[in-house]
Amino acid sequence: MTPIIINIKFKWLMFVHLKPLNQSFPFMYVCVCKGITDRQIKAAINDGASSLGQLRKALGVASQCGKCSVMTRELLDEALSVTPMINGLPQFYAVA
Repeated sequence: MTPIIINIKFKWLMFVHLKPLNQSFPFMYVCVCKGITDRQIKAAINDGASSLGQLRKALGVASQCGKCSVMTRELLDEALSVTPMINGLPQFYAVA
């Protein structure tokens, strides 16, 4: 924990750098309204969420202003488009 103290016109501000639990840096806030990060979205996808509606139900993402829905869809598409590997080969090339 590293305190950073700033004096702005005789008003002292203190910022403390804390590492969030169960998250390592860097992470990005996707939904500012609900405080949801990209790592939380990826974890929900890994837990089985496969649509924006399921992510909304699980996390509350894109349930207020909706501006985060584009980035959420990008993360969802990126996570679901990963080709599974078997013995170091893409699954569609694996032959028994």
